[in-house]
Amino acid sequence: RLGGGAEQIPILIGDSSDAASLNAMTGRTRVLCTTVGPYLKHGEGYPDWSLRLFDRRHARWSDDAVHEKVITEAAVATLKGDLLHDSAETLAAYLTKQNRYTTLAAEMALQAGKRASFARIAFSPIVRFIKFYVIRQGFRDGLPGLIHIAIGCTNSFLKYAKMLERQKSDAALR
Repeated sequence: RLGGGAEQIPILIGDSSDAASLNAMTGRTRVLCTTVGPYLKHGEGYPDWSLRLFDRRHARWSDDAVHEKVITEAAVATLKGDLLHDSAETLAAYLTKQNRYTTLAAEMALQAGKRASFARIAFSPIVRFIKFYVIRQGFRDGLPGLIHIAIGCTNSFLKYAKMLERQKSDAALR
C-alpha cells in the first residue's frame, strides 16, 4: 500500500519480475494535447511521439528544464492509440506555465551560446504560424487550434524577447 498520499500520483507503474511483460508495455506513444478544449489532432501538438512507459532501471529523465524526455539505450516499441494529455486545468494556469517555460527556454538558449536578434523576435512567430497552422494544418482543429498556435507564437516571441532583455542587462553590467 502506498502511503503519504502517493496513491494520488497519476503514474502507471509496471512492477513485475517478468522482463517480457515489462518490455511489452514499454514504448512510445502519440500524445494528444489539449489546452482550451478538445484534443488537438493537427498542427504543432500532434503527433507528439513521446516515450512514456519505461523500465526505470534502464532509462532516466533528461535534465532539461523544459520538455524533459526519457533517455534510454534500450529498444523502444511503438504503442497503438493515443495518450491524452491535459496541459492545464484552465487557460490562465496554462499561460502561467507557458510564461515560466519561456523564461527557462530563454535561459537554456543563452547558456547554449545562442543569441536573440530583431530578426528572430520578429520572424520566429511568423515562421512557427506558417509551419504549424498552415503546413501542418492546425486550422483543422478549429478555434482551439487557432488559440493553441497563437499561444505558441507568443511563446516564441517571448523567449527571444527575454533573451534580448538578458543580453542587454548582461552587456550593461560589463
